[in-house]
Amino acid sequence: MRIPHAVQVEDPRGLVITVAPDDGEHVIEGHPEIGSRLAEVLQALRTPTVIQLSATHPGSHLYFWLKPISFGRFPGLYLTVVVKIDEAAATGRMRTAHLTVRLGRGE
Repeated sequence: MRIPHAVQVEDPRGLVITVAPDDGEHVIEGHPEIGSRLAEVLQALRTPTVIQLSATHPGSHLYFWLKPISFGRFPGLYLTVVVKIDEAAATGRMRTAHLTVRLGRGE
């Protein structure tokens, strides 16, 4: 996911989420299926279907966009974006994004 400069979006709760160039590089390395999906990642942050606290990444929230996405022979996948949240500053930063078949473990 090539990001030439940092992009900021506001989530439904008013948190300003930053997606930085090095975040995009991490996503490409670990989840190449997301490489061409920057628009979907930003949409998931702006209008997530569900937001959960992460059960495995303390201080992070999981943003789920439950619009089915196809990848290769896998239809009906959902987009998950993991965001590290700074509640005091009302900001967050994307840690990673990936496709999934169901909602993750969260609260």
